[in-house]
Amino acid sequence: MSERLTYAVPPWLTAAFGAATVALLAAATRVELPGRLLVVVVAFAAGVETLRALVLRPTVVAGERGLDVAVGLRRVRVGWDEIERIGTLQPPSGGGGPRRRANALEIDLGERLLVVSGYRLGAAAATAAEELSRLRNSSG
Repeated sequence: MSERLTYAVPPWLTAAFGAATVALLAAATRVELPGRLLVVVVAFAAGVETLRALVLRPTVVAGERGLDVAVGLRRVRVGWDEIERIGTLQPPSGGGGPRRRANALEIDLGERLLVVSGYRLGAAAATAAEELSRLRNSSG
């Protein structure tokens, strides 16, 4: 049996998005019109994120042949041979401060780049990148 890795939005966070959607919609009835529009837009965004976390679960599945990644509102399947690099997103360097890695997984396909937020992985992006790279090296 081959190794399989999965990463997904934690259930508690999915529930929090759902609760925020309901609370925002309830609050929209008590807010004046200009603010109501903003509250409804934020509620809509939280609702979409809730549905995405429920429907496109898990976010990343890795196996011996490659990755299955939820991107936007669809799934993308890529073989290990299509992947040039797996790492973490690097924010642009500038200023004299220390360089920090963003908590986002970056899958470089050459002509295309897949970026997955760390919260959607349910793990630190650096940890996921290391584990996926290890699996890729052992499978290819």
